[in-house]
Order: sequence, then C-alpha cells, then structure tokens
Amino acid sequence: MDSHYWLFPWLSLIASFISAVWAVFLGRRARTSDLPAPISPALIVVWLITTALLIFGGLKLGDWAATDYIPARGIIAGAIGGCILAAVIRQRTNSDAAITAAVFGFSTSLLCIARLWLTHGEVSGLIATVFSACVTLLCFVVVPEITIAAGRSLRLATLSAAYLTTLAAAVLLGLTRAESIGELYVADVMLIVGAAATVGLLIASSLERFGTVAKAIAVSVTALAVVIPLGHYVLQSQPFIGLVVLGSASVGLPLILSRKSENPEMPTYLGLFLLIASITVAFTLLSGYGLALLTLGVLITGGIAASAGIVVPPSWLSFGSLLLLYRLEILQNGSSVRAIGPADMWDLLSIAIGIFLPGIVESWITNSTLKNSWSTASLWLLAVCAPAIVLDYIWQPRSLTGLFLGLAVGQISSNDPSNRPSINSLSSLLAALLLFLFLPGLDELTAPTRSVRIVSVVILTTIVILRILLPVGRSATKAKVA
Repeated sequence: MDSHYWLFPWLSLIASFISAVWAVFLGRRARTSDLPAPISPALIVVWLITTALLIFGGLKLGDWAATDYIPARGIIAGAIGGCILAAVIRQRTNSDAAITAAVFGFSTSLLCIARLWLTHGEVSGLIATVFSACVTLLCFVVVPEITIAAGRSLRLATLSAAYLTTLAAAVLLGLTRAESIGELYVADVMLIVGAAATVGLLIASSLERFGTVAKAIAVSVTALAVVIPLGHYVLQSQPFIGLVVLGSASVGLPLILSRKSENPEMPTYLGLFLLIASITVAFTLLSGYGLALLTLGVLITGGIAASAGIVVPPSWLSFGSLLLLYRLEILQNGSSVRAIGPADMWDLLSIAIGIFLPGIVESWITNSTLKNSWSTASLWLLAVCAPAIVLDYIWQPRSLTGLFLGLAVGQISSNDPSNRPSINSLSSLLAALLLFLFLPGLDELTAPTRSVRIVSVVILTTIVILRILLPVGRSATKAKVA
C-alpha cells in the first residue's frame, strides 16, 4: 500500500472533478434568468495586485523555509482554483444540490492538484493554495454580492473557504501521522472521503423532488460506503468511522430541532455546545487526525444542508476549521510551543486579539461609508492582513497559538443565522491562514524586544480606537445637522 500511496489523490481528483463538471451541467439546466452582481474592473485590479504581492511573499517564504517555489506555486494554483469556484458559485440556478456538489467537487480537485504538484513543501504549498483561493472568493463573490443579499452565493463561499481549510489541514495532519506510524497513504485518505461526499451530493442533486431526507440518505450512504472500508481495512482504526459520524450528528441534530423548536436561538446554542463537546473529545485522538475527521463530518453535513437550501450558521463551519489550524500549529512548532498551550499574559493578550480582531473588521465593513466594491475589498484585505503581518512579527510562535485559539473562540460570540455569511467567519479564516503561512519567516527575523512589542500593541490599540470612534463622530455631526 505504501508504494502506491499516490493513487489516493489521483482517484480523488478524477472522481471529484468529473462529479463537479457533471454537477455544473445539471445546474445550468436549471438556471434562472437572474444575473449575478457585476464585478468591476477596479475590483479585478485589486485582486491582481493582491495576488502579485502574495506571489512575491511566497517567493520570499520559499527562500526562508527552503521550499523553493512551492508557496508561490500554491498562490497561483489557489488563484486559478478560486476563479473557477467563484464562477460556479455565482451561477443563478434553482438546483441547490447541483451547485453545492460542484463547489465540493472543485474544492476537492484543487486540493488534489496541489497535493500532487506541490511536493517537498506541502505545508506552505497547501496553506498558500487555500489562502489564495479564499482571497479570490472574497474579491469575486463576497464583496460584489454582499450588498444585494445573495444569500446562497455568500453561504457557499463561506462553506467553500471552511472546507478548503479543513481539507488542507487534514492532509497536513495526515502527513504528520504518516511520519509517526510509517504509513504514507494516511495523509490522502481525507481526499478520498471528500471525493465520496462530492459523489453523494451529485446523487442528491438528482433527488430534488424527494426532499431533504432523501438527499441526506444519498450523501450519507455514499460517504459511509467509502468511510467504513477505509476505516476498517486501510487505517484499521475504529474511531475513524465514529468521529465522522459524531461530527455529522453534532450539526445535523440541531438543524433538525431548529425546524421544530419554538425558540429559534436554542438550536443554535445547542449546536455550538455539541460542537465544542465533540471537539473536546476528538482534539487529542490520533495526534490531531481525529479532530480532522470530526470537522470533515461537520462540513459534509453543512454540504447536505446547503444542498437542501437550509441555512447553517457560518460560525459552525469555521469554528472547527480554525481549531484544526490551532491543532496543526501546535504540532508544526512543537519545539517552540508548550504542550499545554498559552500560559502567560502575552498569550492572554494574543487570545483577546484573536477574539476581537474579526469583530472589529466586521464592524468596519458593515459601517463603512465606502460604497465601491473595490474600496470595500481593499479595506477588508488591509484590515485582516495588516494586523496579521504585524502580529506575525511581534509575537513568537508559542504566543501565536493564542491568536489561533482566540480566532476560534470568537466564533462562539458571532452566531449569524441570517442568509448572509458572517464577515467574522471569513475574516477569521483569512487571518489564521495568513498567520500560519508566514510563520517560517519568524526564524529569519530578529526577535523583537519587549519594548518593541509594547509599543506595537499601543500603536495597534490607538489605531483601532481612532478607527472605531471616527465614524461615530461623523454620524453624530450629521445627526446634529439634521
């Protein structure tokens, strides 16, 4: 089996790509006359400049991490894959199941291609691919369509970003486990599961008239038909099946109850509690691989819900993905990170920044007086990337784990059950991916002194306070004039 481990990504690529193309064809047959929001030329320029800067950063990262051109290649692959995903998501069709299957299929295909192409530098290559794809989705889906409340497009963009993050982190955790147990194929098992979920969603798209239950059964049977043999014969691990089912149940049960509950908030809190309890159980299983299995189960259920037009709170999708990056960060920087995680006051501050940063970005975006899509995208990228780059420098790897943990914990307080995906969720994913991507650069830079760190925190705090207060001042002035 070890000598043929490369068959898994190839099989996953073939199955997921064919399913995605077929799903696009089915979606086009059910398309409507509605048109998506236009993408302005200025917004395309913003995306091109951002991608060029990321490629340059990827080249520097390749020098620092001794991975040559792998990160830059990942940026290019992610940009191309993100454009394809954006084109699929922006389609106007009556078939929720077909468009969801296409999103899962092309997302899985992108990770399979990255896995096969970006060898000997998988960590930076896969994370760069996902980050670039998420930036592309931000520029070409979320920003143009957030003003017209295109609920399905925005939810699918959030689902795709969380799924890409989870699948990439799962492969990397699989690589870590493969090194420890000497079985190379373990890393690519997740790609097979993702491809199986795609096939299940494609089958569900042909069951539109049979309702949600039939779709859920189709996806579940298809996924389990692959998960059970993999867990029993390939991995020989009993928790494999149980963790995927546990992740699916932790989201599926609250969604079922939400349709019958008189209190709409109760299923939301129940869902978060079940997620936290499930993640607590799976966090240390199989050296983090168990958490990847559980999170993948969560997102598969999210895909089933999306195929039936059911709204899933974005925080449910991003919460597990962010904790998965947190778990991966602990493993990747084991020499710099204590096993118990954050433990001093700088770590406490980093957790607080992780919690508040996406919320501040959300406030800036929703309350901004900027009306142009390109200016909104620029503000969004600057608000997320600039603090992440600064914090990547002034914080050491051990304290940076606190930022990942804070970004995940922040999802608990950002429940958004509306049709629009939470800006908080997408901002958290972008910030976490950027922080993780450029962590190897810390070893090449001189560690800042305590004075530099204190001054940096004071400056960041001052900027945040001014940026929050200034719009209030303008609003107050307008109110007095009126």
